[in-house]
Amino acid sequence: MEELLKPLVLLPEASTVLDEMRQSQEPTALFGLDPKLCDQTLRQITEPLLMAAGLPLTRIDHYRWFVREVGKFFRNKTCPELAFYLELCMRKWVNYGLETNTMQLLLCEIHKHLKQMQENTAEITGDSDYKAKASPATQAEKDNGKEKAKDPGPVP
Repeated sequence: MEELLKPLVLLPEASTVLDEMRQSQEPTALFGLDPKLCDQTLRQITEPLLMAAGLPLTRIDHYRWFVREVGKFFRNKTCPELAFYLELCMRKWVNYGLETNTMQLLLCEIHKHLKQMQENTAEITGDSDYKAKASPATQAEKDNGKEKAKDPGPVP
């Protein structure tokens, strides 16, 4: 448990990404997204990198689990606290034997793609603040309303 308290030596790129997250108030492009869709999106981003690394399949699976955990944070946390949780997650996986630089490069690649996704979506909708308006609670309320509409109630 002591290892989680040790500072993580960050690459300059990863440090920049985490600093951007700490200063940003906007949620990421994956915030509030369905878990399956989030995992699919992250897998499309990271799978080519992992396969090209030439690692054994068991080690690749460990990095996939790391990416899945990172995805959980991207779905559920907003940017200022997201950076804290991502750094803590990397510390945890270093203790599981993953290489620090590889995790940081995966994180940088994910951030780069998510930033592009967010910019593209903002251009399409014409609204730079589109995610802040559509929170997961609002989406859940919409889904709940659909379920109520489908349920005809008790049959006489």
